[in-house]
Amino acid sequence: MRQPVLSIIGTIYNQAKLAERTLDIWCRQDFDLPYEIIILDDGSTDETREMVRNFQDRYRGLIRYFFFDEPDHIRNCTLLFNTAVRRLMRSEIAVIQWYDRIPSTLKALRYLYGHHL
Repeated sequence: MRQPVLSIIGTIYNQAKLAERTLDIWCRQDFDLPYEIIILDDGSTDETREMVRNFQDRYRGLIRYFFFDEPDHIRNCTLLFNTAVRRLMRSEIAVIQWYDRIPSTLKALRYLYGHHL
């Protein structure tokens, strides 16, 4: 996979059902340039891991998943974002909080990327 031009970063905690729809939309974007999805799991205890692994199998190389096994949902949210931005993302542009108010269009990345140029 080529170097991503855009990183979609989000934290997740016990939201497998909500995140599944969102992740499906992000994975199927009509976008010609390489991008990555970074999921920061703050210690989910539901089916989130399995759901993400299924997507990783279907979309090889697109999704990077990090599980933090010592969750502290109030303190860690900012820490997780800072970690992602400073150490994990490989692009210059990031879309943050990927599951909140996701656009339903499969052209969302074209729109978001175009406005950052």
